[in-house]
Amino acid sequence: MAKVFEEKYEQGVFVIEETVLYNKSVVHLHPSALEELGLFRGDTVTLTHPENDENVNDNNSEIKETCAIVLSSDEIDQTRIRCNNVIRNNLGLKIGEKLKILRVEIDYLKKIKVKCTNENGIPNNFSDLLRSYFQDAYRPVSLKDIYEIEPHLINKNDSQNIVSFIISEMDSNVTSGIVSQLTIIECEN
Repeated sequence: MAKVFEEKYEQGVFVIEETVLYNKSVVHLHPSALEELGLFRGDTVTLTHPENDENVNDNNSEIKETCAIVLSSDEIDQTRIRCNNVIRNNLGLKIGEKLKILRVEIDYLKKIKVKCTNENGIPNNFSDLLRSYFQDAYRPVSLKDIYEIEPHLINKNDSQNIVSFIISEMDSNVTSGIVSQLTIIECEN
């Protein structure tokens, strides 16, 4: 489990707004919101439902948490967070709903296992796409989260549809971590 820093402010709850950026590992807050929360550009944060203490939501399903890198943007209201579809889907939240953000310290992962979740099967270049997606990115990931790769953004000549995969396993006793150049990535399929 990630070590959560002591919360300086109880706020930390923001209304979700859409983002159109490619990087699926990033959320954006207004610079003054970052400052109030004691966060810095590039910090790793945990995102969760604001009532996570109850462990279930209105649908009686377990509440998830995921991690991301926080960046600042002057183009966003101080009460909002820009959050992409991948993060929203992993949390089961929609645009206009609220989420809670906490600064965390997570470790670099030694090894992860991923499984392609494409309906059309595993693309021939799945390993290459994964390598390109994680290369030099230091992406935070959470166990059981589903991520997307847009092949045309990695290689302009690639006309494949979005490739999705799930983090099926990671180092023992952790539910989130950072994939680095040294992380071994195994494909389960």
